[in-house]
Amino acid sequence: MNPSSSAATLITATVHPSARGIINNVANMSVPMGSVDLDPLNSTDFDNTTITIDTDVSVVKTGPTDAIAGEYIQYEIVLQNAGPSDALDVQLIDSMDNNLLDVEWTCVATGRSVCENANGTGDLNETINVTIDGTVTFVVDALVDPSHFGTIVNTAEAVVFEEGFNTDRDLSNNESTVITNVTQLVDLAISK
Repeated sequence: MNPSSSAATLITATVHPSARGIINNVANMSVPMGSVDLDPLNSTDFDNTTITIDTDVSVVKTGPTDAIAGEYIQYEIVLQNAGPSDALDVQLIDSMDNNLLDVEWTCVATGRSVCENANGTGDLNETINVTIDGTVTFVVDALVDPSHFGTIVNTAEAVVFEEGFNTDRDLSNNESTVITNVTQLVDLAISK
């Protein structure tokens, strides 16, 4: 380089979607053999970049619109993340209606997403990772109380709260509800 001249190098990189904290970057310049750097103190520079977390987790819960008291029903809860950041330590909460008995569930994750537990019973209160390259799917099976008549309202909610604040830019898709109409089916037989 000529005296008083300058040069610039542009480096472009993608931050990993699960990265958190601060990226520390150090640039160091050295002169070729036989050259003298008159001010070696300005040959190194530092840059610290704070990583911002930006997620968009969505929850879609599906289930029957109609059911018969005394029979089993099944719900499916699918969580996805439009990113660009992975959503870590997401709480999936689903408190089962009191008219749902013998509740059992399974959890399957794809991509780099992670289920806390592969299966369980009762209410859902699970910590999961929902990454941009995968999904988390819960399948819930439950017995409708044989004495129930009316409706069952069941809601699944994802709470995306990381490093002390909400990281989800769209809260409108973090809850999903299924309303099921329950009827009684009786088969009476009289014998004399």
